[in-house]
Amino acid sequence: MEDSSRDQPAIVSVLSTYVRSHAKRPRTGTGAFKGLASDIKAALTALDKREPVHDSAPTDLRGANLQGANLQGVHLGDADLRGANLRGANLSGAELANADLRGAYLRDADLFGGTLVGADLRDADLHGTNLVAANLRGAKR
Repeated sequence: MEDSSRDQPAIVSVLSTYVRSHAKRPRTGTGAFKGLASDIKAALTALDKREPVHDSAPTDLRGANLQGANLQGVHLGDADLRGANLRGANLSGAELANADLRGAYLRDADLFGGTLVGADLRDADLHGTNLVAANLRGAKR
C-alpha cells in the first residue's frame, strides 16, 4: 500500500472484510482446526505492511477466526478485534495499542513483548496467554 496511500482506507476495508467473511469460526463438531488458508495469510500480510499514518478508520477484524495464526510483530494498533478467535496465535512483539479486543478469545496465545497500551481487553479470554514483557499500560480489563 506504499504506492497507493490515497486508496489505503478502501484497500484496508476490502481486505478486512475479506478476512472477516472468509476466516469464520468453524461450526462445532466440524473437526480439528487445520490452520489459516493461504488467501487469509496473504490478506493479513498486506494489512500488516500498510502505513498506519494513512488509516482513516481502524482495521475491522471483528469475529475473525485467526486461531493459531502466526502474527508475530503484526501492526494492528487501533484494530477492531472484538470477538475474534486468536486461540494459540503467535502475537509475540505485536503492536496492538488501543486495539479493541473485547470478548476476543486469546486462550494460549503468545503475546510476549507485545504492545497493548490502552487496549480494551474486557471479557477477553486470556487463560494460558503469555503476557511476559507485554506492555499493558492503560489497558482495560
